This record gives sequence, structure tokens and C-alpha cells, in this order.
Amino acid sequence: MEKLAIFLDNARIHGTREALNAMEEEDILPIFNVPYSPEFNGMEKVWAMMKKAYRSRMTELKTRQQNFTVFDEISEIIENLDQNQVKNVAQVGLLSLQRFRP
Repeated sequence: MEKLAIFLDNARIHGTREALNAMEEEDILPIFNVPYSPEFNGMEKVWAMMKKAYRSRMTELKTRQQNFTVFDEISEIIENLDQNQVKNVAQVGLLSLQRFRP
């Protein structure tokens, strides 16, 4: 079985003894991003895609004065994410990080 890896930014909580111990107990390999480099974290680009879709949807709903729930709208945005785009974003981030391998 392959080891599970998780890509983390450098938030202090990710490097605490408790977090690192929990990852070790669950056999999870932590991979920390290059400090101050969110451009290498593909998830940041996914968040940007989601925020763009959210703003567009909110503008449309408010213009039409339609009732909505934020939870339902965000759920729909997540369901409609282009999976190929998400995969490409992740691959770009991974390729960028390879430049920093020792």
C-alpha cells in the first residue's frame, strides 16, 4: 500500500508536536510548502476558482433578487468544479516544488 502524503503550508499548527505525532501515527507523510510561496500550493488556485464562481453567482442571484442559502450555493460550486482544471492546478504546484528538491 502506498503511503499517504499531505501538502501543508507553514502555519504553526501544522508543525506542532501533536500534529506531527498524529500524522506519524496514521502513517501520513507531511510535505511542507516552501515558506512564503502560496503560488506553489495548487489549493490556493482552486480557492481562487471557487471565489470567482461564488462572486459571479452571488451577483446573479442578487440582481434577480432570488432567495438562496450560502451553503447550497457553495455546495453547487464545489460539485461543478472542473475536475481536469483542479488536477492540472495540483500538477503545476507539484512540478513547481520539484525545483526545490535537495
